Formats: sequence, C-alpha cells, structure tokens
Amino acid sequence: MDQMITYPIGEASFTNLREDNAVYVDKTALIYQLVKQGRYYFLSRPRRFGKSLLVSTLEAYFLGKRELFVGLAMEKLEQDWTQHPVLHVDFSRNDFAIPGVLEKTLNTILYNWEVAYGREEVDATFADRFIRVIANAHAQTGRRVVVLVDEYDKPMLDAVDDEELLTHNQRELRAFYGALKGAGDHLRLVFLTGVTRFAHLNIFSGLNNLKDLSMAKEYATLCGITQEELQANLGEGVRRLAEENGQTLAEAYGRLKAMYDGYRFSPRAEEGVYNPFSLLNALADREYGYYWYETGTPTLLFKRVVRQRVPVAELRRCRMGLDGLDACDLGSIGLVPLLYQAGYLTIASYSAAAGSCELAFPNGEVRAAFYKGLSPYLFRVEEVRGLSIQGMRDRMVAGDVEELLGSLHAFIAGFSYNLQGDRESHFQDILVTIFYGMGLETYKELGVSAGRIDTVVLTPDLVYIFEFKLDRPAAEAMAQIEAKGYAAPFAMDRRAVVKLGVGFSSKTRNIAECIVREEGKADVRMAVQDGKLRAVGE
Repeated sequence: MDQMITYPIGEASFTNLREDNAVYVDKTALIYQLVKQGRYYFLSRPRRFGKSLLVSTLEAYFLGKRELFVGLAMEKLEQDWTQHPVLHVDFSRNDFAIPGVLEKTLNTILYNWEVAYGREEVDATFADRFIRVIANAHAQTGRRVVVLVDEYDKPMLDAVDDEELLTHNQRELRAFYGALKGAGDHLRLVFLTGVTRFAHLNIFSGLNNLKDLSMAKEYATLCGITQEELQANLGEGVRRLAEENGQTLAEAYGRLKAMYDGYRFSPRAEEGVYNPFSLLNALADREYGYYWYETGTPTLLFKRVVRQRVPVAELRRCRMGLDGLDACDLGSIGLVPLLYQAGYLTIASYSAAAGSCELAFPNGEVRAAFYKGLSPYLFRVEEVRGLSIQGMRDRMVAGDVEELLGSLHAFIAGFSYNLQGDRESHFQDILVTIFYGMGLETYKELGVSAGRIDTVVLTPDLVYIFEFKLDRPAAEAMAQIEAKGYAAPFAMDRRAVVKLGVGFSSKTRNIAECIVREEGKADVRMAVQDGKLRAVGE
C-alpha cells in the first residue's frame, strides 16, 4: 500500500504545514539571505503562488520557532534564533468593496495589538496608534519589531469599480503605511506582499528605502517550484500520477511542465517555476486539472479586454519595456502590465540591448484560464442573432457538425467584438474562446510528435481536430491533418474522431469554407452561399 503523502494545498500557515508533516519545498536558505541583507522589502506575485505561506514562514522565524525548521536549511544557517515581536497584517480575508470594512479591519487589528502591548485611552488616528504599538512592542520586549503585510493591495483591488471608495481606501492605507516611516528606529523588518506592483505609488511615499524584489534575479524562485525541486521533493507524487494516467514517468513530467511550469519573474531568470497550487493539486488528485482558474478570475482584467476590444492574439505574445511592466496606478495601468501582474503573462525572453521583454502565456493551464475567463464577459454582453453558446454546445456534443459550423458562422457574423488584424491567430482565438465558453475541454496548439494541432476539442463521445488556414483552401488544412497524422494520438481513444479543415477569409472576417472528415463517412464540404455556411456538392 502506498504511503500517504500530505500535500499542503492552500495551506498558508507554516506552523500547520510543519506540524502536519506535509510536503514542503525548502525555501529557507533564500529567506535567510533576505532577512540578513535588508530591512524593507516588497514582493508581488500572482494569486495562489505561496505569498501567504512565505509571510507565515517569516513570522515563525522571527518568533524564534526553531523546532519548525528542523531538517531545513535554516536550521544550519541560523545560530541565534532571536525572538522579535511580530505585527502581522492579513488583508486577504475581508471584502473591501463594502464601505467601512477597511476602517473596521484596521481598528480590529490595532485593538488586538494594543491589548498585547498597551493602549492609551485617547482619540488617535490609525497611523498614530500603529506607531505607538510599534514603539511599545520595542520597549516591552527590547527587540525591534517585524511588520508583515499580506495582500496589501486587496482593499484597493476590491474597490476598483467604485472610484470614490477606491480613493478613500487609498487615502486610509497611505496614512496607515506612512506610520512605518516614523517608526524606523523600532523596526527590524518590513515585508509587504500583493498581486500588483505599487511599490512606487504614493501609498508608499514615505518608504523610499523599500526594496522591490518582484523582478530580482536572486529571488525569482522564492515563490513557486523549480524543476529540480519538483524532482527532488515530489518525485513519488509524479510516479503515482503517471501510474494513474497510464503514462511513463517522462510523459508525466512533460505534461506537468506543459500545464503548470513556465513562470519567469525576472528578465534574467535562468529557469522558470511551477505554480505551486496547481502542481500540488494535480499530484494530490492524480489528474491534470485546471486548478488555477477555479480559484477566481479578476473581473477588472477581462472587462478591460472587452472594453478596449484588444485582439487576443495581440495579448498572448507581445513585447514591452521593463519600465512598462512596473506600473503603479490602478487608474492608468495598461492591459499588458495588468495581465503580467495577474499571472496571465510571464517573461518569455529578454533583450538587454533593447531593454524589453517578450511576454507570453506561461503554460497550458493559464492559456485555458484566460480563454475561460474571457468568454463569459464576451458572451454576456453580446446578442448574436438569437444563437446561444449552450445551443452550439449541444450540437457539438451530439455531433451535428454541419449545424454546428453553420451556427458558428452566423455567430461570428453577428459578433461585434472587433477582430482586428489579419493573422490566422486572430480568428482562431475567437473560435477557441467560443469553445471554452461552451465549457468543453479545449486544447490550443496541442503538441504531438509531428507538430502542433491548432485546436482539439473533446466531448464525451467525440474528438474534434481543427486545422485553420487564412485566405487558403480548407483542403490545404485537411491535407496537413492527414500528412502529419494529427489523429494518431487518439487512435486508442474510444471516442470517434472528427477532422475539420477550416479556411478563414480576411475579407469577410469569418469562416469561408470547411471540410469535415469522419471515418466511414463521405467528406462534407461547406462553403458560404447567400451569406450562410452550408454543405455544398463537389
């Protein structure tokens, strides 16, 4: 019987993780380096990347909990284990889109600290109370204070659709964080984390010595799991995953890499990292799922994509200067920096000469999350000739291919979302978004031995293989499917395979023709006649 492996999925407490003997990828050597080299730090990382666990690890270290670090690098590196007072602010648990919640939260946090370190019964601002707590904690313990702030930006992100509340929350936080400037003599360490990079925003105007680690090469792997760490710490989990899915060990590692690896948080990073949340979920479930998407999608991001009518193809691989990624104003932050900071894009390559980065989706899971997240915003605001996504899904599941293609053509024809550009990928992205909107398992640019299949869609009974061509015959697309053996990987699949060679027209900005091929059936050729895509004779 396999020994049980405890995966700390979603666990933000270092103490709980260690006491439960859960899997832990040791980052304490980097943490030791960090705490010995400076005092004021800021780190941004996408959601579900272990920021809260990092903060909790820092808290355990500064509280002198040596017993939790047994067997880790920190045990050998640290000799003193000096205990410090720790003031931990966690904004992750409240909804700050409601007026007054920020004030209540700050008051509760300060009150609890005041119970521990002394309270003066006088009216005072949050900032004054914060400074007094820090000074009192230092005086009572004889040790300088550690301030840890987790999800510092959530009160602003939650209020982003309410300009008045956003301004209010920014003002309150500016005053609160400003207390740290006046308490410098009492502080051992200040560490702030969040999703967005607002280190230079006036909210931190007083902390001009705040070191931003977000793109620092030496800390690029502080959050996330490297390939080496995966193999050294989670190899048994990968073996079980491979066994469950009828794969070789090499195939399992390859699939995990394609699905969850690829994040680079520094332009000079030598390796990417895996999203730890998704990776651990896949190993625990022994299934290659889309875990990151299920944790929630940023409405701000997708609203902007739709409002600005930016072609998806222009977003999923683009170039930007490093200065452009260091955005710091919610009101004016560009779409590409927002995608980067949210984790939908990562640094694919860097040109030192040009001072710019090429940005791309890091992996298959994120690509799927983007299309899934975008689709409801597109289709909720569109009324397309009475056609519904559910209706097209039903046709696809049932195998009514001619009806499906006719509906897709009509849908795109009435679709007001601007298909800018003249590349094949623009049109492909729209279809892929529709497929994701149907809730079907969809793979874009699926790698096989002979190349990459443009799109594969899986239903309970059918495998759809799409190859697209722009201003070229559908027959050419079908010939490529056959010549490269795109159907071969599905030869052992119980599901029937439907091959579709699709030709787009840059003039009509729609499907121009299509060839459908199913085993045991005559080919169906479809072309546009009288404004409709329908089956035609040879």
